[in-house]
Amino acid sequence: MSKSNLVTRVLTAIPLGATIIGCILWGSISFDVLLALIAFFCFYEYQQICLPSLNTGQRIFFASIVVITLIANLYIPKQARWSLGFSLSIFLLSVLFIIFQMRSDHKKTLSNSSLFALGLVYILVPMRYFHIICNESDVYKPAIALGIFLLIWAGDVFAYFIGKNFGKNLIAPLISPKKTWEGSIGGIIGIVIIAFSFNYFKVSLLFTEWLIIGIIIWIFGTLGDFFESALKRSVGIKDSGTILPGHGGFLDRFDSLLFAVPVIALYFQWFK
Repeated sequence: MSKSNLVTRVLTAIPLGATIIGCILWGSISFDVLLALIAFFCFYEYQQICLPSLNTGQRIFFASIVVITLIANLYIPKQARWSLGFSLSIFLLSVLFIIFQMRSDHKKTLSNSSLFALGLVYILVPMRYFHIICNESDVYKPAIALGIFLLIWAGDVFAYFIGKNFGKNLIAPLISPKKTWEGSIGGIIGIVIIAFSFNYFKVSLLFTEWLIIGIIIWIFGTLGDFFESALKRSVGIKDSGTILPGHGGFLDRFDSLLFAVPVIALYFQWFK
């Protein structure tokens, strides 16, 4: 990456990071708005990649429906959060898309509807579960949300600079030709440093809990990055979008979060 590209990347990262932190710290409503925005742009870009037959208006419509579904599910009864209510929402959205697809191009109904349903699981489910783990016992806990983002960012930053300067051994060259084992090791080093700092400042959870969350982010965040890279390579594009100069699109920035959050949610539900 050239110096100018690095400067562009940093100039985008600073206001983006500040906006995310501000939304988290402002309160539960602004955090939910943040989740809705992430869901909207990620689903819009996902449709660009996987459902190219849809036009811009159709992508905006379905991305908006996804956001409305997400917001509506923030207020369903607690006992339905993990199962019936949300599953029903995904089912109904999938049926809606099938009906739309049959009216426009019935020859692609099966393939496109499957991709649409995959997108719901890929993007809508993580955003819903992110809200749940940051509102344990119906009490908003911004430290959890902020901690998850900081761990992801630390892993990304350390992985980038260590991989750029010392990376030689590629992990999956056919999918992601720049991801190296050295960079991955750098990522977990960054995560451990941040987890230890959380313990030092007594941020919400114990060090072991932050470390477990960090390891989940390291493993599943990497898988999320590979999954999104595979989606892009399947259609021959480099970035999921252009809305974030130097970074690409929202999927490029939040791919780790989308894969890690559901596993973190399972950890909170089963072991914490």
